[in-house]
Amino acid sequence: MTGLKILQDVARKILVLDDSGQHPLDVGLVDHHRLLDEIGGGLTNAEADELVAAIRELRGRGISIVWIEHIVHVLLQVAERLICMDAGKIIADGEPRAVLADAGVVAAYLGGTPA
Repeated sequence: MTGLKILQDVARKILVLDDSGQHPLDVGLVDHHRLLDEIGGGLTNAEADELVAAIRELRGRGISIVWIEHIVHVLLQVAERLICMDAGKIIADGEPRAVLADAGVVAAYLGGTPA
């Protein structure tokens, strides 16, 4: 199964059709970028692994991915850059592990200080 097919199959479990009747992942891949919004929520570990493999395949084809996600352990498997926002403002931007260790990010999301 191709990565795109896996991505579409996984996404169909958690996304609904838009008003046009087209699935959100079926539209716009030819323009070499894709926005994914909370696509990791509700996935099993096996589905999350398939999703990561599919995203890697798409990136290998030169398709850029902007992924909005709260399932950080899945996101970290493929993210090259992480932008963290709080109250609509960017509070950290950079290499994912460095962003997660950022004092502002820790304070905003965990209410404490980095280890």
